[in-house]
Amino acid sequence: VIVTPNGKNIYPEEIEFLLLESGYVLESVVWGGPEDNPNDVEVQAIIVPNSDSFDEEFGPSGYDDKKIDEVIAQVVKRTNRQLANYKRIRKFTLRTEEFEKTTTRKIKRYLYTGKPKGIKK
Repeated sequence: VIVTPNGKNIYPEEIEFLLLESGYVLESVVWGGPEDNPNDVEVQAIIVPNSDSFDEEFGPSGYDDKKIDEVIAQVVKRTNRQLANYKRIRKFTLRTEEFEKTTTRKIKRYLYTGKPKGIKK
């Protein structure tokens, strides 16, 4: 649970579910940052684009990092329209490989929240 300075609760799973409604998103982790200032919480997302969807839509050589960035930005924008202002994603980063998971296939979110590693933007 992400708790805002005003005491409002944000459930990352709700936002991740909305992001996954887009075929362009393979998986995501939503968290509250930045960690260095607990009085200023902003919703952030780390998103793994679904390369199969991009291949289907644009062809294997019909897109580049800039196109992926543009499409995912539109997905985030559409997702934000469905959310209350305090739940909206303020910043996102793209990740090129899937997240590390437990044996039950749940993302090990503790590895990616805070100061994420392996991020490309």
